[in-house]
Amino acid sequence: MATATKEKRTPGRPKETKALEMTGPVMVASSSRDSLFLAEEEHNIQEAVYGHNLAVINKTYGEDLPYDKTRIENEARFYLKQSASSMIELGKRLVVLKANTEHGEFGNCLERIGIAPRTAQRLIQASSKLNDPKMTPLALLGRSKILELMVEDDDDLEALAGGGTIAGLKLDDIDKMTTRELAAALRKERQRRKEEDEINQRLLESKDQKLNQLEKALTERQRRVKTWEGVVSEIGLNITTMTGGAIQQISHLRAQIEQIQDEMNRFDLSKQEMEAIVKPFSDHIILLAECVSELQQEFGLNLSVYMPVSSGGFIEHSED
Repeated sequence: MATATKEKRTPGRPKETKALEMTGPVMVASSSRDSLFLAEEEHNIQEAVYGHNLAVINKTYGEDLPYDKTRIENEARFYLKQSASSMIELGKRLVVLKANTEHGEFGNCLERIGIAPRTAQRLIQASSKLNDPKMTPLALLGRSKILELMVEDDDDLEALAGGGTIAGLKLDDIDKMTTRELAAALRKERQRRKEEDEINQRLLESKDQKLNQLEKALTERQRRVKTWEGVVSEIGLNITTMTGGAIQQISHLRAQIEQIQDEMNRFDLSKQEMEAIVKPFSDHIILLAECVSELQQEFGLNLSVYMPVSSGGFIEHSED
């Protein structure tokens, strides 16, 4: 009786597993080597398809020239500039047409050329704004995006071309966006500015209203001051303030007398030293007394006649 012989394996080598694959209607076992072969074949097929497609693209669009990334980028940049340049030239001609045609005829010209009036207006704006050398960086954005930007203020466009932002976007950001995304961002920014302007306008109107109210109140106050009661009140307040100030200064002078006496006792000043101090002080008191006397006389000559009889005024006015 024959005995089955076992397959010898190299020590440490794992037993090869069998994978199942479909061959017709029956599932049969296939080795991992077969799976790797099939994957490699599939990869080769994909590479061949990609190579074929690439060859078709290069032949169709590459003008039968060897692929050169630098050359392609330079050519793309050149034609991008040409697009902007053509747009500027087109805008210039539209400006000439509009200036030389009668009212209503310009629309017929646009119809024959094949340009919508709104597009023509933007092209005219573009020819005016992009003709400035400072706006050159904008020309790299492409025609559609340039036309979207033309409705913005010149200062904002100049800032964008100089490295700044518009609607929070730099040139690189705009370049990565679609034209639709750019248009949406510009509309959102214009709406934000409109709302901000409306708020500022309301604040300004409120401020003007408050100023008008204050001016009206001041005018009313001035009108009331000009009445008899207002004049009496204002003059009475002024006299009280000035008299109070004069009395306060006299009190300071009286305190100065006490200080002079204290200094005399402290330093045991001689009669001659005291005369040097007291003489100027006396002169100022005499001057002050003369000013008060003149004030009494002026009041007596001009106003004492109006004093009530029962008031017991201290000034008697007599005519010589």
